[in-house]
Amino acid sequence: MENLETQWKAARQAISISPSKPDELIQLATRRKKTLLYFHFGNIIIFTVTLVILSLFFNSVVLKERISIIGMFLMLSSLSVRLLIEIISTIKSKKIQLLSSTSAATDRALSFYSFRKKVHGTPTITTVVVYIMGFYLLSPEFSQHIGLKWMIMMHVSFLLAALVLITQAKKGMKREMDALKSLIDLKKEMNTD
Repeated sequence: MENLETQWKAARQAISISPSKPDELIQLATRRKKTLLYFHFGNIIIFTVTLVILSLFFNSVVLKERISIIGMFLMLSSLSVRLLIEIISTIKSKKIQLLSSTSAATDRALSFYSFRKKVHGTPTITTVVVYIMGFYLLSPEFSQHIGLKWMIMMHVSFLLAALVLITQAKKGMKREMDALKSLIDLKKEMNTD
């Protein structure tokens, strides 16, 4: 995460230089695009690893109560939807060809920017809420096998982890929106040269 932040700060300083040569603009835009792709690949890896770990866990335990099975389904499906969104984002991002006609590239960048802005709204909130609901639907059955002290610790740690992840996700979303806007601005600047 720090590496991504360092790259972002370096790219932000580079943009303030406002290079006038088209080659320099293309190189800067290409670096920005790679940074965004790394962000999406990082999300894909995190969601995939989490999905695999949860799948292995749920495969190793026998859930007997219907509410627990619904909880498991909600957790796994919300992660799957979010993973699919990141894969679609990566595909859409790769379609932005910086060296193609400036009009087409700008249109694709704007389409991608609009898509990601929508993703960070209702779909993200919905997947997070569904995931949390799934977690809490597992509680009644887990409480039959885990002592009260450990249940309390599990829920408190879940809430703390959720707060940290939501805070980091908000920062990441803001950086992504800033980087996407910057990419669009760079592309527009390339159109004027």
